[in-house]
Parts: sequence; C-alpha cells; structure tokens
Amino acid sequence: MRIQSKIIPALLLASSIAFAVSAFYFGVICGKISEYKGDEHEIIGIVYEVQSENIYSGRYKLNVRSVDGKKTRFKALLYTTYNAVLSDGDEISVKAIASDVSAYTRYFDYKTYARSQGIEIAFENNIPGSIGILESGRGGPIYWLRGLNRNISKELSRYFSDDRLGLVRALILGDRSELSDAVKRDFTRAGLPHMLAISGMHLSVIIMLLSGFFDLCKIGAKGKRVLLFASILFYMLLTGMPASVVRASLMFFIALAAQALMRTPDPVTSLFFSGALMLFLSPASVVDIGFLLSFTTTLGITTLGAAFSEKIKTLKEKALNNKTVKSGMARLLAAEMLSVLGNISSTFSAILFSLPIVWIFFGRISLVSALTNLIFEYPLVIIIGLSAAIAVLFPIKPFCLLLALPANGLVQATLDGVRFFGRLRGVMVSLNYSFFPVIAAVFAVVVIILLIVKKFSLKSFSLVCVCTFAVYLGGVGIYELAAGRSIRAVYQPVGKNDVICIRSGGVTLVIDSSDGSKKDIQIADGLVSEYFHSCDIDVFILTHLHVRSVSQIAYLLDRCRVETVLLPSPYDEATEGITAEIEAAAMNRGVFTGYFPTDEDSVIKNDNLKIEIASISFTGGSSHPTTSFSAGYDGELLYVGSSSANTAQSDFIDEKISACSALILGRHGPKQKRPPLISTNGIDLSYLICGGSWEWLGDCFNLYGKEPVIANDDTPVLITVRK
Repeated sequence: MRIQSKIIPALLLASSIAFAVSAFYFGVICGKISEYKGDEHEIIGIVYEVQSENIYSGRYKLNVRSVDGKKTRFKALLYTTYNAVLSDGDEISVKAIASDVSAYTRYFDYKTYARSQGIEIAFENNIPGSIGILESGRGGPIYWLRGLNRNISKELSRYFSDDRLGLVRALILGDRSELSDAVKRDFTRAGLPHMLAISGMHLSVIIMLLSGFFDLCKIGAKGKRVLLFASILFYMLLTGMPASVVRASLMFFIALAAQALMRTPDPVTSLFFSGALMLFLSPASVVDIGFLLSFTTTLGITTLGAAFSEKIKTLKEKALNNKTVKSGMARLLAAEMLSVLGNISSTFSAILFSLPIVWIFFGRISLVSALTNLIFEYPLVIIIGLSAAIAVLFPIKPFCLLLALPANGLVQATLDGVRFFGRLRGVMVSLNYSFFPVIAAVFAVVVIILLIVKKFSLKSFSLVCVCTFAVYLGGVGIYELAAGRSIRAVYQPVGKNDVICIRSGGVTLVIDSSDGSKKDIQIADGLVSEYFHSCDIDVFILTHLHVRSVSQIAYLLDRCRVETVLLPSPYDEATEGITAEIEAAAMNRGVFTGYFPTDEDSVIKNDNLKIEIASISFTGGSSHPTTSFSAGYDGELLYVGSSSANTAQSDFIDEKISACSALILGRHGPKQKRPPLISTNGIDLSYLICGGSWEWLGDCFNLYGKEPVIANDDTPVLITVRK
C-alpha cells in the first residue's frame, strides 16, 4: 500500500513541525523547569495519580499550579519519606526540595519513563504532616473519568476475580494495576505484552460492537459517524489516553473524516499524520516507549504486512479457483492455510519494524511470538467483546451473568495457555550478543542495495530475512558452544549486599548474599541477560534468611523464570516461619524448593558445576550475611563473604584457596577491615575482585601477587575461567 506522491510533502512538513515542537519543549520549556532544581519551594498542585504508598514512603504525580506564589503549569513527581495518604483530585500545598527525577531511579530508568509522561522534575518532602490539603475532588473531567474507570472496575469485579479480573481490566480499561507480575512475565515471555496495552486491535473490537449497535438502531451514516467519533473520544479519555490508544483513535478519526469527504483512507498516511499530531500536542511522546512501539508495529503492518496480505490474497484466489484440484475441501483447506500464513506475516512485519526499539530498550525477544499471536488473538478478541458488553450492560445482571460464564472460562484458558508458553525454557532470547549490531547493519545495507538496484521485492526481502535469522541463530550456537567450555561469573555489590551470577554448560545459577532486597533481583535479572545472554535462571541460591526474603523470592519468581530455589536450612523458630512462607510461595508458582545444611560445609551439584558453601554463621537477624563459597569444577572461583567471622569459614577458605584462580572479596568479606589471613604461596590468581573499600587495598599486590579490580554498584565485573 503506497503513499500518494502529493501527500509526501504534507507528511514531511507535518513531521518536521512535530519534531520542531518536541525540540522546543525539551530545549526551552524543560530548561525553565530545571531552574527550580536544588532549592526548596512552596508549591500548590493537584494530585492526578497516586503511584505508590506504604508506611515508609509515597510517590505521587502532580499538576503543579504555582511555585512560590507564581502561577505556572507543569507536571511533577512528589516523593515523600512517609505515607502522605493522598488521593486523586486532592489540591495540596507543600514545601519541598526540587531535584532531578533520576534521583528516585531504583529499579529501572525511571527518568525516561517520567519524561514520556511529561515529568521533568521531582519534589521531595520528608516532614510528616507538612502537606496541607486545600480541597478534595479537584481535577475536572479527567478526575471524573478516573472515578468512572474505578466504578466500572468495581462492577467487573462482580463477575471476574483474581488474575481474570486483572486481565479483563487491562484489556478494556487499560488498567494493569491489578495484574500480577507473574501474568505480565508470562505474556512478555510468550511474546504477547502488546495485548495487555489497548491498541488498534482492542479499539477495532469496540468500534465493531458500537457500529453493530448503531446499525440495529437504524441510525444513518452521518449520525453513525458522529456517534462513533464521540464514543471513541470518550473511550480514549476513559482509558487515560495512553499513546497506543491515542494513536489508534486518531487514525480512526482520520478514516472517518476521509469517509465524510468520500475519499479512500490510506493507513500509512493516517499513521504519519496521527503520529505528527501526537508529537505536536504532546512533545514528550517522542521518548515514550509505548508511542514508539505502537507507531513502528503499525507501520510494519500497514506497509510490509499489507504487501504480504495482497500477495497472499492473490494466492488464495488462485487456490480456490484451481480446477486441477478436484476436491473442494482441499481447495478450501489450502485457502485457510494461506489465511493463517497471512496472519503470521502481519505479526512478523510488526515484530521486524519494532525490533530496533525492542533491542534498544529491552534487549530480548520471544521466539514464539508469531505462534502465540496466531493462537491467542481471536480468544482475546472474544474476551474484549464479552467483557466490554458486561461493562456497558452491568445494570442487566441476568444478561451479564450469562455473558460472564463463557468469558471466565475463556479468560482462564487464555491465562493457562499463556502460562504454558511463558514457562518454556529458552523461549526468550537476548539480543545483547556483541555480533548482533553487525548482523543488523549488514541486513540494513543489503536492503538498501536491493532498493538501489531495483531488485527489492517480497521474495527477495523474505529471503534476506530468513538468511539473517539463520546467521543470527548460527552465531548464537557458535558463541554458546565456545562459552560452554568455560565458567563465566559476574559479580556486583548492591548496597550492603552481593550478587554473583554463574553460568557454565548452559546452566545459570544466581547466588544472592543479601538481606532480602528486591533491588538485588532486578540487578541479577539484568546481569544474566546482559552478560550471559540468557533469560532463564536455573538455580537461585539464597545464602541468608531475612524477614524480607519472603517478598524478595516472591518478586523473583513473578519476574523471572526460575527452575529451583535453594534455601539455607532454618536454625530457629523465626527462620522456620520464613522458609515455610518461601516454600509456599514457590509451590504456588510451580517452582521446586530445596535446602542445604548451614551447620556444616555443603555441596550443591548441577550437571558438571559444583558449588561448595561453608558453614554459615547467623547473627540474629543481621542484614550482613556471613557466608563463603567456592564454585567451578574444582573450586576455580572462591567468594569470601566473611573471612574473619568464625574459624569454620577461615578453615574453608584456607582449604579452597589453593585451587582457585579467581578470588572475590565480597562487600563484607574482610569483616575487621583487614585482608583475610590466608596463605597464597604458589597461587597464581587470574582475577582478584574487591567489593569493598579498605585501607589495605594498596598492599594487594604484595599480599596476593595481583592488583585488585574494584567492583561497585555501577561497575559489575565479568570473570571467565577456562576448563
């Protein structure tokens, strides 16, 4: 489907103006907002979203109306070191210190996310009771629509529950707050995360239902267009105007306008004009991942996907009219198979065009995306239709109960199916291989050459894609085969804790020596993906029991695919309770839980990889773990967690030091701020890693014959030990 030549200048002009507005926004407007940073200000604003609240802190999004008595209008983040107990629509007055949003980044690049929401500044208040609520229920129509959204969710909860309710709310209201992390993980690993964000598919179902209802009411063409326009505008506002919904709605509005003018709407033209309009009205959308993914996937479907569809449509007509095949059923079956191929080609086109965005921001992709989209697209369409009907017709309870029965069954079947694909080993692959940019560059060059020599066609392009994918898989195979002949480990201190990830022979182990911090899980997941190019954790070993370990393990299992969790044996009543809760959480998620003894040295074997853990000294709930272990086929890697904590661990270290070629002194390794009292005579260390800062580091060469590599929260260290 081609863009008309006379439209191209208009598209270029609209796009140029939109990007110019974005540049002005980030260069001038954001610059003025930044002038507030570093000082305390008295601000008045309206809370438009409560992001999080707990006993320790609160995070709120504000529409700021004045700063130090001067009227202004911009969005900001308010962070409190206590629970301020605020609600949507509260107009507040508070004195707070302004700073950069990145100051509150903990588990991901929150600054980029905030920017995409039009937030360039954060305010912090740490004085409980100092926030004054001037008025409640402010916010105008948007606040009213948020309330309506919550009321619809409440009505849906009468017919759905648990993850079924969370999925339905995500599909028709764009609210994923009640969707568990486990479901989000499974949808992502199965290649279906876009299904959880309202987009063109969801909107098409709503439009189809509305159009059918208006036809039943015998409303004329003009009246129908007006009502559809008003209904979709209302729905766009009801869902909070996420980028994917706004993009799809604008394209639909352009199509309605084309119909009114008796013109044939062009999807590509509509896409570019809607994208330019979005950037013009909301310049921050240029850094919104949702907008970028929505735009690129739709571009792929409306260009490459449309070309494939036209070709497949021709083949279907030939298959149906093929008189050489006498069986009509055979011709019909061939046509249906071509329809399936058409759906796969559309999914492939969307994946291909969005791949650069996925590579830059996520670095991983699902191998079963095309298959799962084919399997679950139609069930999800039916779920959207049934749940939307329930949301609209909720006063008619008997009818809603009748619709809810098949809807619940279909939702549960979909969740079970997605869970099956999401739990498959190796279904998610990393794009962080060093050779991937080279393959991507060669692919782009070949496509450009084909365009220059005028040899570009669906056949040649498909051949290039297949060859590129084969080269990528071949590169992955060669890389993993070579890496399988060594032990790779990556170490990173995280606050007061340590995370060590080890991979050998295709098996990934994560050893967490922490006080139950969820941040460790985020770090471990990132390290495994970045350095081991894996999205699976085979064994997670927890070396220290803490009351926070329960929520930490639950968070781990909901975020990552884990085969086995190994825990230290409980040593008192408190730790028995902790391990019982962890085991229950793991069992509910289908994960095996095992134990290793703590009162003596223990050995954990996984294929050819052996982990030996020294007896652990527990210190009555201390957040500083006291453990040491060796890893490898013959103890090639030695981690010192508490060299001077007790005699047993000192003996363990003295025994294992002779075989190690990589020595890691953890964040709390030298407990007395002095080097471990171990003999290194005749030891040839390839790696000496220090996770702390001690006065004696300058003497490391004399002590160990090796200059240390310093690891910190921002600098992990990769270790490769050959067999």
